[in-house]
Amino acid sequence: MRQFDYLKASIKQKSCTLQQVADASGMTKGYLSQLLNDKIKSPSAQKLEALHRYLGLEFPRREKKVGVVFGKFYPLHTGHIYLIQRACSQVDELHVILCHDEPRDRELFENSSMSQQPTVSDRLRWLLQTFKYQKNIHIHSFDEQGIEPYPHGWNVWSDGVKAFLEQKAIVPSFIYSSEAQDARATVNIWGLRPF
Repeated sequence: MRQFDYLKASIKQKSCTLQQVADASGMTKGYLSQLLNDKIKSPSAQKLEALHRYLGLEFPRREKKVGVVFGKFYPLHTGHIYLIQRACSQVDELHVILCHDEPRDRELFENSSMSQQPTVSDRLRWLLQTFKYQKNIHIHSFDEQGIEPYPHGWNVWSDGVKAFLEQKAIVPSFIYSSEAQDARATVNIWGLRPF
């Protein structure tokens, strides 16, 4: 990981062009490009501060702790809420990712005592309503359809999730799970510290 990858992610998240960012930060596009690619050995503190200010980032930079919670939330229950609240209290930013797979979800419903099958929209709404006042919690959905269940599909799932997180400019520091096998796989495949 390069020193300024977090700046690239922030620029991508803001959907700005390099020229817009450079102009707003008082530097040339060439300087900004070299800075982002770690070509400048001793960057100007004033330019870095202006860049951070424009992107709404803290300067000098404190490493932001980013957590991720994966789950089916089928249905959302107090154990999930406890895990999410606990995770939220330990990080600056928490991404809750609702994993769904229509055939698997249908099977879960048929083997449950629920009277009506919750849709993906229902489950997203439950999460959004439950955590609507916590601005550092972000809710996403990830389609797992076609991926074999754990443990057989773990590598395919991990590759898909890594691509998903990269697309969303999410760089996790921690992955939270209540499942022991998830914790082991988090260390083995992702090299992250599980909680």
